[in-house]
Amino acid sequence: MGVGGRGGPSWPPPAGFLVTAVGVAGTALASFLPWARSGERLRNSYELIDVVGRLELIPVVLVGPSRLWSLLPLAAVLTCIAVFFQRPWCTTVLSLFVGLAALGLVVAVVDSPLGVGFGAWAATLTGVLSAIGALNVIARQLGRRRDRGTEEPVGPT
Repeated sequence: MGVGGRGGPSWPPPAGFLVTAVGVAGTALASFLPWARSGERLRNSYELIDVVGRLELIPVVLVGPSRLWSLLPLAAVLTCIAVFFQRPWCTTVLSLFVGLAALGLVVAVVDSPLGVGFGAWAATLTGVLSAIGALNVIARQLGRRRDRGTEEPVGPT
């Protein structure tokens, strides 16, 4: 049975979905924590992207993609909705976007001369968690497709 006794996804979702949701939600929260110190001020990830864009510290080609970071909270909400409805492909794409974007920005911050804040380290942990969850979800989905053609039951008997 599905949610509320109706047909549809079972609840609670498999572990990979839950790991993904925790990782993505954690990354969204970590994005608001202090990521770096510039001068006397601690800056979160959004302030860092804004400063980098205004000071033209990155190539013009990367300014557009760096602005996609502001979509991270929306991507996190959409991922959690996809987890609730157990949509593996949507969950995987969104959570890989969040996890890999977070890890890429963390690498840029760590490589910079700025002092690294705990928000960047939190985003590293949660970004890895969301990527691992996404890979688990997709591996489970691919395993289900492979097993559909067999007569053997899936899982413990």
